[in-house]
This record gives sequence, C-alpha cells and structure tokens, in this order.
Amino acid sequence: MSEAWNAGLVATSSHPFLLCLNSCKTRLQAWNRDVFGAFRHVGQEIAPLQKLLEWLEMQTTSSNVIKNMRETKVELNCWLDKEAATWKQRSRVDWFKEGDFNTSFFHAK
Repeated sequence: MSEAWNAGLVATSSHPFLLCLNSCKTRLQAWNRDVFGAFRHVGQEIAPLQKLLEWLEMQTTSSNVIKNMRETKVELNCWLDKEAATWKQRSRVDWFKEGDFNTSFFHAK
C-alpha cells in the first residue's frame, strides 16, 4: 500500500491526495482480483465440481474414487465458502448503503 500511495505522490498535480487514493484503489482492485478471483466466475467453478462429485458417487467404490471424491469435496467446499463470504459481505454493503427500513417500526412508541 505504501508503494501505491507513494506512486500518487510522485505525479505532479494540484490534488495529490486524490491521486494517492486512486492509486491505492487501483492496486487494491488488482490485488482482490488476483487473490480472490472475480466473483462472477465462482459459479463457473462450482457447477463442474458438483457434476464431477455426482459422477464420482455413481462410480464403483475404489481407493482412487474415494481419494478423488475427497479432493473434489474439499475444493467444492472452498469455493462454496468463498461464495458465501462474498454474499455476506455484499449484503453488509447493501445494508450500509440503503439502511434498515424496519428501524422506524421498531423505534416507534
């Protein structure tokens, strides 16, 4: 973050603070994309894993099939956790932006 902030300071501008903020924003967005991936691709990762798991469950039981099932379940659960965390965060942001419309009802005397 200090690199991104300092990159905004290097540029000559009448608004260096805004440049620093924009530089940080750009770097954070890139970091988010690299580390967590794009949210819209999560569903594309989950569906094939679910199909693979269903296919593996229909196969005759062997040590190799069981191993593949475990690996697939671990990966699927990881993607499902990411999806759940993203929706939870998005709901918090929406609640923060839009507010709680029930508040007046509960605070009425």
